[in-house]
Amino acid sequence: MAWRARLAKAKNVAELLTLLGRQGGEPLDAAKAISALHRLASLVPEKDDAARLKLPGHFQADLERHLPWCSGLQLAQQAWALGRLGGPQARTLLARISKHLKTMNVAVVHPAAVASLAHACARLRQGEPAVEFPATAAAACLGRMRPQDAALTLWAAGVLRHRAVLEATPLMASALRRWTPQHAAQALWSFGAANCQPDPATLQGLVEAATRRADLANSQDVANTLWALATLRADSTCCDNYLQQARLLDLRSGQALANSMWALTTLNHPEYLLPLVETALTSRPLVLKPQEWANSLWALAAAGVHHEAFFDFARQQLSQNSGLEELARLSPSGGLLGNVAWSFSLAAQLLGRRGTNTADTAFLSEVRAAMRALGARLDAQAGQAPDEQPEEAKDEDEEPEVGMPEGRNVPHIVSEEGDVVVVYKPAGWEVDGSEWKSGSSALRLSVFLRQALISSRSIMEPSHERGFLHRLDVSSSGLVLHARSFEALLDLRWQQDTHCVTREYLVLVHGHLGPLRQVRTSDVPLVERSGGSAAASNGRPARTLIYPVAWLTNDASNGARSGSFSLLAIRLVTGRRHQIRAQLSSEGHPVVSDARYGRDYLESDLRWCARTFIHRGRLAFTSMADGRLVEARFPLPEELHSALASLHVPSDADLEA
Repeated sequence: MAWRARLAKAKNVAELLTLLGRQGGEPLDAAKAISALHRLASLVPEKDDAARLKLPGHFQADLERHLPWCSGLQLAQQAWALGRLGGPQARTLLARISKHLKTMNVAVVHPAAVASLAHACARLRQGEPAVEFPATAAAACLGRMRPQDAALTLWAAGVLRHRAVLEATPLMASALRRWTPQHAAQALWSFGAANCQPDPATLQGLVEAATRRADLANSQDVANTLWALATLRADSTCCDNYLQQARLLDLRSGQALANSMWALTTLNHPEYLLPLVETALTSRPLVLKPQEWANSLWALAAAGVHHEAFFDFARQQLSQNSGLEELARLSPSGGLLGNVAWSFSLAAQLLGRRGTNTADTAFLSEVRAAMRALGARLDAQAGQAPDEQPEEAKDEDEEPEVGMPEGRNVPHIVSEEGDVVVVYKPAGWEVDGSEWKSGSSALRLSVFLRQALISSRSIMEPSHERGFLHRLDVSSSGLVLHARSFEALLDLRWQQDTHCVTREYLVLVHGHLGPLRQVRTSDVPLVERSGGSAAASNGRPARTLIYPVAWLTNDASNGARSGSFSLLAIRLVTGRRHQIRAQLSSEGHPVVSDARYGRDYLESDLRWCARTFIHRGRLAFTSMADGRLVEARFPLPEELHSALASLHVPSDADLEA
């Protein structure tokens, strides 16, 4: 019987291994050995633990013996099969293939062999012995590769974060006209996964390839393309052209649906979300994993879109089958649970969801319990509760203690409620959570707290925002909440996500904003741009409650021009980046001395007000111990008080003018 026929007769891995075992000492030529390896890999189910397979010793020896004389295609076949099989023997053979390719002139290396080896390296990225990724050969061969091989190589480079390969894509620009939507989706995903921005020509060529025959793309291709465009912040022209052609209403999996919804929200295209949800609910049984529910809910709420049936179904699914416990397992920071709570609360606050929905209330209580239970587990894993930590406990990675500045520009503890600390942050200090970057000139609030409190090491980790609940701009002053235990931090996050933490500010703006002593609401939607926010009709929901306290004016002096001002008491409902500053500026009332949103007034403002006039003067939250409302207040700091004192109430004549 011919060798290939004998291989085909083996219906499973065991039968094929038996066949190879019968070969005994009879050596196999290269073609037979490689075809047997290929057949063995094809018989292993995709999700099987192939690492447990043990190749017969003589079979491995045959493969190694023929390696120096294999053609490029044969090397490619072996690399693909070994990447699928895994295990120490496969890794050893792959390492030798990699070493062999390095000895060859890249001009004659077979592109398919490089692509298959790259793919195998990505699949076997963990374990020993390590297999070296063929970065140099991959970058050199991209221009000669077939679309499927180039896409596979880029996928591997994306998984392994090999930016040098991704940055070599201009070499293949001329070939992009032959790419299919599947190849383009794979390549775009790679750039997004590695957080590597492609050059404009490559990005345009890949999007054109994805758009040209969008009807051929499957649902995962569509989702990957959208996810990549959102991650790479592609320009609106690229996105609009693709969205007009993509088969958005034919998404087949929960993952594709959730990823596409996240991408559409990130790309500021909320108009596609409702049709997508309607189709998903009516065309087939909707099956989503807990994380997919959480991401989909966030996408809808963040885009300002509410679909009652979708929210109801999500609530039912997450309440059952340990859905909330799964979210806690997947996101130890509590982020996924918090997203669920925030989505339901925002829908009730801003999007017309029934605020008295008792089922929602009970569900949000379940989410709170799940977040507190997660926090308690994290505290237990940290080894010591804050009250039990030795006085001399030190963070091994902690910066050396530095002396605090003297004078009034120093933080201090305002109050403590259990494991929750209210701290006053002066202007010039940074709430240095996960977004803090080394090299910032601002003083770090966490350094002050390390010296002022006996806190657990874990709660000071960037992955948990160093225990801070919220941000406050460096140029602003006011109260900040800090938690000394994970349970307290996650309970505070639940309160903030469900809009139960009160944040009130005193703000001075240009112009007379009225009417006085009447609450008005600003619902200007915002989009994040270049580290700040801007008003946009397709932006995300943002609500601010504004209470004009007084109208004021000043006289031209010391180079400052005369003008009219409004002192505002402000309460945030949502918490977008720079929400107060961006919304007020968009309405023609920039904050005094705001370098970003009030540049036209800045030079004059700084002559009488040395920094941005925003002060968070009141915080309120619920005690985790007994449910009491806990309040904290802090007066205007001296520099803002002095600036305010330089103004006066306008006369009737001033107002008429």
